Amino acid sequence: MRELLNEDMFLLSEIADKMEVSIPDTKGKDEKQIGMELIFKMFTKMYKAKKEINSLLGNVFNKSEDEMKKMHLKETKDLLKVLLKKEEVLNFFK
Repeated sequence: MRELLNEDMFLLSEIADKMEVSIPDTKGKDEKQIGMELIFKMFTKMYKAKKEINSLLGNVFNKSEDEMKKMHLKETKDLLKVLLKKEEVLNFFK
């Protein structure tokens, strides 16, 4: 995985916008509950940003568009986990 670049943040912004990502209601909920709600919401809206997600993952992990389209679900999930744990991504969503 390469370091994240400025252009990657624009893709993250486009993905968040297309997926309509917003912070769920936090009243009476702990951090874990909020995180789970956010992950579920993102998962159910991934289809709206399919092209952008594949583009971001492909760019960051040096994979072609065809490789991304043919990638097994487990590998894609693993790449997403790695990406979402990056400090730059976490800070982007704070």
